[in-house]
Amino acid sequence: MYIKIIQFSLLLSALIVVHGCASLSKSECNQGDWAKIGNKDAQRGLLAEKQLKKHRSACAQYQKVPNKAIYDSGYQQGLKQFCVNRKGYKHGSKGSEYHENCPANLERDFLTGYIPGLESALNSLEDDLEDLRFDRSKLERKLDKLYYLQRKNKKHKKRVKSLESRLDSIQSNMYSKRNEISQLRSWRSRWLYKLDQ
Repeated sequence: MYIKIIQFSLLLSALIVVHGCASLSKSECNQGDWAKIGNKDAQRGLLAEKQLKKHRSACAQYQKVPNKAIYDSGYQQGLKQFCVNRKGYKHGSKGSEYHENCPANLERDFLTGYIPGLESALNSLEDDLEDLRFDRSKLERKLDKLYYLQRKNKKHKKRVKSLESRLDSIQSNMYSKRNEISQLRSWRSRWLYKLDQ
């Protein structure tokens, strides 16, 4: 069961890495609207340097190079739209990490929305975890009954395997939800502390 969780985590990580490498399409690289790209990256709460590095890598295959000055200008404009209370809440409620990319004069407003957003995401994850616990308990009861029946009649073997597979999936999902909850609590504590300073 734990091996399946590890395999799933590795596969998910590999997919994220592969997807993350192609930050821009060929047409975006060729158009080179770096102000617009910078603005969009900022509005998504992404880090400028990290994204620009990804864009350089994605566009290198088309012999295109990002214009950093224009990208930075667009990025700064995008931060003015991102670093507001409403966007902070939205960012937090999706369980997204805040990278301290808001300017000091806008950060407090952003964080006063971001923290309640994180709390909303936490509540949702905790509800999901509770539902998974309930599903696991129900499935374990079914399995116990089938194990008993299987000893008397082998025809239940296929059903047992299917339920064991579902149980593994639930366990994996619970593990993932617990990790997300832990991460969000850590972020919430960090930003609450910063607001209190």
